[in-house]
Amino acid sequence: MKPFLLLIALLFLTHARGGVVINEIHSNPDVTTDLVKFVELYNNSDTAVDLTGWKLTQSVRYSFTNGQTLGSHAYLVIAENPEALAGKFSVSALGPWTGNLPASGGQVRLENAQGKTENEVTYQGGFPWPTVGLPPGLSMELVNPDLDNTLGGHWRPSAAANFTPSVPTVLVPIDQTWRYDQSGNDLGTEWRETNYSDTAWPSGPALLYHEDAGLPAAKRTELTGYQPSKITYYFRTHFMFTGDPAQTALSAQTILDDGAVVYLNGQELFRLGMPAAGTALTA
Repeated sequence: MKPFLLLIALLFLTHARGGVVINEIHSNPDVTTDLVKFVELYNNSDTAVDLTGWKLTQSVRYSFTNGQTLGSHAYLVIAENPEALAGKFSVSALGPWTGNLPASGGQVRLENAQGKTENEVTYQGGFPWPTVGLPPGLSMELVNPDLDNTLGGHWRPSAAANFTPSVPTVLVPIDQTWRYDQSGNDLGTEWRETNYSDTAWPSGPALLYHEDAGLPAAKRTELTGYQPSKITYYFRTHFMFTGDPAQTALSAQTILDDGAVVYLNGQELFRLGMPAAGTALTA
């Protein structure tokens, strides 16, 4: 049985990701001789995008033809061998590309017609990136295209039509007890560490709230002393896991406002409604 530490920094600000993003990567087929590797793009905007002059670079290279467009909130697949991909998954794709997507440690960059980077992903194999390469041939895909796709915790194994996942195990229930800091002070990075002492922090069951409106679960612990200048709250909790992390996909459902950064054992898993790491935060 392994102990895990789950941490959340909750911040009151908003952020949205738009434009064309790299949404899915299939770099590790279950049959290594199958030429079915692919990259999927998603247009996370309300207008169509003209891809004329755009290209994929780094691990693979592909140039989009004149007049190629990607509709609003539409998907586009580029494959190493479109015929092989269609034969195995019944998916239409552009291609072929040159180069190769390695099973781990690959990089995919999307450049616009001016050569500027529109989106880029450097992926790895294994935690916090999804475990793929097992039958029936799962790829890795973004949990949500609004998420920062540079973080492994924002990706999950895809669900093939003939794939039935195991029954999920709830590790952190909705009424989990959390320790929390509501001082408004900047705690730096030390609070994320597993050996950080939070014994002086108050604790209470979720939902932890500062909210007059109704919420989709019971409000149990009120966060007091709210001020407009206080934009950050910190939360820590523990859970036990008896399985193999390398063979497990971790999924999270949240009720939060406005944004949060989630860490597991000190390592960032994902961020919701938040700018990239290193961005100065203001109310």
